[in-house]
Amino acid sequence: MHTFLRLMLRFKLIVLLLAVAVVAGGAWSATQLRQQLFPDIAFPLAAIKVDAPGIPPAVLDDQVATPLAASLDGVAGIRNLTTVASDGVVTLYGELELGVDVDATTKRILAKLGAVDLPAGVGAPKRLGAFTEQPVLISAIVTKSAKIGDLTTRVDALRTELLKVDGVAKVEIPGAVREQVQVQLSAAAETAGLTPAYVLELLGPDAANSNVADLEAVRLPAALSSGSGKLQTVGDVASVRIVTDPGAGFAIANGSPSVAVRVQRKQDANEVGVVDGAQKILSRFDADNADLQVVTLSENATGVKASIKGLLIEGILGAIGAVLVIFLFLRSGRGTLIAAISIPTSLVFGLLVGYWLDLTLDIITLAGLTIAIGRVIDDAIVVIENISKHIERGESVTDAVVNGTAEVFTAIVASTAATVAVFLPLGFLGGFISSLFRSFSIIVAVSLAASLLVAITVIPVLAELMFRRAARDHTMHTHERGKLERWVRPATAFGLRHRVLTVGLAVLSVVGTGALVASGVIPTQFLPDSSVQQVYGTVTLPPAQTEDQARAQLKDLSSILDNAKGVVDWQYSFGAETIKVDFASGPNTVTFVANLDKKADGGPIVQRIRTLGSAAYPDSFTVAQLENGPPAGTFQANIKTTDPEVLRTATERLVSFLKQRNDLNEVGGSQGSATIPQLQVTERTDAPGKVDVASLRRAVAAYSNPAIDEKGDGPSIAVLPPATAPGTGGLQPATLAVLPARPVDAGSGSATSTATIGDLAQLSVKPQLAFISRSEGKLTTTVNATIEGKDTAGITKKIKADIKRLQQSGELGNIDISYEGDAAFVQQMFHDLLKAIAIAVLLVLIVLVLAFRSLFQPIAMLAPVLFSTFGAFIALALTGNALGLPAMIGQLLLIGIVVANAILLVDAVVRKRRAGASV
Repeated sequence: MHTFLRLMLRFKLIVLLLAVAVVAGGAWSATQLRQQLFPDIAFPLAAIKVDAPGIPPAVLDDQVATPLAASLDGVAGIRNLTTVASDGVVTLYGELELGVDVDATTKRILAKLGAVDLPAGVGAPKRLGAFTEQPVLISAIVTKSAKIGDLTTRVDALRTELLKVDGVAKVEIPGAVREQVQVQLSAAAETAGLTPAYVLELLGPDAANSNVADLEAVRLPAALSSGSGKLQTVGDVASVRIVTDPGAGFAIANGSPSVAVRVQRKQDANEVGVVDGAQKILSRFDADNADLQVVTLSENATGVKASIKGLLIEGILGAIGAVLVIFLFLRSGRGTLIAAISIPTSLVFGLLVGYWLDLTLDIITLAGLTIAIGRVIDDAIVVIENISKHIERGESVTDAVVNGTAEVFTAIVASTAATVAVFLPLGFLGGFISSLFRSFSIIVAVSLAASLLVAITVIPVLAELMFRRAARDHTMHTHERGKLERWVRPATAFGLRHRVLTVGLAVLSVVGTGALVASGVIPTQFLPDSSVQQVYGTVTLPPAQTEDQARAQLKDLSSILDNAKGVVDWQYSFGAETIKVDFASGPNTVTFVANLDKKADGGPIVQRIRTLGSAAYPDSFTVAQLENGPPAGTFQANIKTTDPEVLRTATERLVSFLKQRNDLNEVGGSQGSATIPQLQVTERTDAPGKVDVASLRRAVAAYSNPAIDEKGDGPSIAVLPPATAPGTGGLQPATLAVLPARPVDAGSGSATSTATIGDLAQLSVKPQLAFISRSEGKLTTTVNATIEGKDTAGITKKIKADIKRLQQSGELGNIDISYEGDAAFVQQMFHDLLKAIAIAVLLVLIVLVLAFRSLFQPIAMLAPVLFSTFGAFIALALTGNALGLPAMIGQLLLIGIVVANAILLVDAVVRKRRAGASV
């Protein structure tokens, strides 16, 4: 080590130039890192959507959801699978094993689903957006006088410009009006045995872009036109017209018609850059269209910039505080300046490596760098302090620099390696926690390792340059050190004289800490409240609502948001492309977003909106203040059973039971009991031969379900069965009379099978479930609630105990209940972080054994880790703060600090012993 240090001193200029180059490169890297609010989090969930416009839930459950679920049997990585069939949509939610590659597993799932043979009119399975695929910018284009069709045309052009912004992956425009070519089949088509799917195929792939006359002139099969000669073209069996797409929905912003603009970024894009680029285009669009107004409802850039600015200010203040503390102890301006230089020099190393590894600069990483400021300076302080001691002993400056640095080399290597060992495993455990802290762990670990490199290269060089004429400073230094020793010595001597009492108190503190945690005095939650000035919520309308019905029912929502004090802007949308905060929302779920005044207190505003909304929409209204990150404070109970009536009564009883609690809000169940009229197929007991139920139901669906081909942002085409009459499940009474005579071999009017639908089944229209959810083959529904209070884990534990007693009383019937929500996150968080702490302690022990070549001394150094937790938990209990993710990360930091201090202390004792001092 002495040779290395003398080499550094010989080439001072090169060392300093390299240091300057690293600082400059790191500063540049900081501006190039991807800036975003949170890291790219991979939740262990695969969500798949299958569109089947116009097909009722019972048919989708039987002919789509069930075979799709069956195809995923045996697929590795799926922990649990839930299917939800609603009107025109099937959604599959795959809960994945922790630690699996979410993207790779989802691709395997999509490949399996894509191989399933699905009925006509059912689209291809496609992935729903994950947390990282949520919009980074949501704006509303509000029309003051323009018609919605003209607005759509202009927003389409705007969308084209937004897609040119670097890093933009997708731009959605919910509320835009789309045209649909609607082909309405007549009774003659059904009599001829023509199905909507066959007619759609007959019209060809470009039918949506054809005119009405051309479509009506399309020739029918020769088998139909060779008889009476009356059925020769599509116009003979259907009416064709251009209409507004009923599935496009609508959007209302600040009480006026609007179109939403939702911008999503690419996975590797700079979030701030994407938002800034998109806002420039939106500002130009606003200036060029005087009759329109652009309202920004949500954007992530401001939050990221504010977080970066705030953490930079805190970091600078922390660095200034650290420098002042160093000066109070060293009483040397030169020594303080040398130590302070190690802060930026060490941190930029981490940023440089972060840029090289394409990591993100987010609030988690910035918080880590702020924490690291206090630790990266430690090695420099130890080196400077020891160099000063050697100068005071009369050594030349060069010898003092070499000998002083070499003397503490083992100690600072061990302490730094131990601290790195604490943080580094956090990013490589797998699962949610590692996704959240990967950038944090790598950048902090590299910065800490860099502080060691700086301490043995840059610091000695600067010390030799600046300490040559500083003999007087060290006299003062000696004086101050003597005063500190006089303060510390009595406490140390007391502990050594009363070893049994000292150890006993330490053990008692550990036992007391355990009792404190077990007592439940300290609340536990996943993340603390981090609300922003924005409100979001949902209104669940009755199933199968038309656009006109939805507009009428949502007038109350418009009034509530328009008259809410403190609400600045708001928007809600209804339809196929509604604004989704939760992608699990059903097609009849209206989602609204509202911006609050910057100075307004969000809590009372949310409560007023909740009170009015719950009165207007009983049991179907939710509202909450938006959180920075995943939603917090949620309770979710999943009910499973094979009996739909048991499911309905159990859900109603559980919702009623939970509404009586004061620690829950917005209690509601998913629409497991809602019904809509649907065609019911019942196999005949007197049917000739064996009935192929699957073929029978496919034949009925082929005649009764519409066939729709959607063309993205262009016009769609829909071939509809004979006109729907209200309350008949999509079929007219005349159709119910004709359908039994249709052949089971449905299609083009040239069926070869002699068996008819009526030979094999009885048809009727009856109310059936509007939402059919299944998990593990059982019917399932969900009861959700918002937890009021910090102790989400404690409250959840009490709720589960009360539900268990209710279930044991028999009031809920024969059901199975499982739980999700914050409690599951808290449990997984503790599991992952305790595993990280265990690995960190093991790695630290290995580092210490290698450094000190002893087992007893490292164990003695690790013992204070247990005792140090006492003060942390006492602080949480006294302040009422929760034991959550930030507190657990703080505990990891505490381990690193305690071990580093213990290493320096033991190393000093060992050196004293070698010099001949007694114990």
